[in-house]
Amino acid sequence: MSSHPSPPTPARIFLVDDHPIVREGVALYLANHPEFKVCGQAGSAREALAVVQTLAVDCVILDLTLADEDGLGLLTDLRRILPAVPVLILSMHGDPDLVRRALTLGASGFVRKEDAAGHLVTALRRVLQGEVYLPGDLSRQVLQEPAVVAGGAVTPGQLERLTAREREILTLLGQGKKIADIARLLNISPRTVDAHQANLKRKLVVDSSRDLLLLAVRLTGSRQNP
Repeated sequence: MSSHPSPPTPARIFLVDDHPIVREGVALYLANHPEFKVCGQAGSAREALAVVQTLAVDCVILDLTLADEDGLGLLTDLRRILPAVPVLILSMHGDPDLVRRALTLGASGFVRKEDAAGHLVTALRRVLQGEVYLPGDLSRQVLQEPAVVAGGAVTPGQLERLTAREREILTLLGQGKKIADIARLLNISPRTVDAHQANLKRKLVVDSSRDLLLLAVRLTGSRQNP
């Protein structure tokens, strides 16, 4: 008698938005994708903090415009109490400075509400894999201004220790390219790109892929905007 493997457990998504119709719309949209399951919702920062800690959550989708608190404040609280849970921003605003602030405070991705149908599922998949997600146009806009978006400084000596391939990958990351894009452009495997990213994090003394991306954006933006 043959047995069929059990379907993978869906990722548990928690929604935070002060408009019930938006929460319901996102929940209905994700219901069409069995890899995700909306496990809870909140309409305010206070409610979110009270409820999210009682649930097993894999990712939080957060609006930045809340009635009782600035969404960036809630983002900071979520990163403090649930440091292993990625937070994906879903906002009607897409100002590059706001995107940079959200990433600096620990967001793993940023999608405008008007782009949700085309990007939300991909963004969730990416952030759940530990990557940072920005739609291509947002990434380009963020790169147009060389504001410092990653803490700390990189010394010339650290950059000199990078191999030519590592510098190439750092530049492509700063241009908003994803791992699969970099692998295709350089004709190497995604696993090799991952290995180079690990070396970059070690040599540049950054702890996460998000911090490496922020650093790459800062360095690439500075070179493009003297």
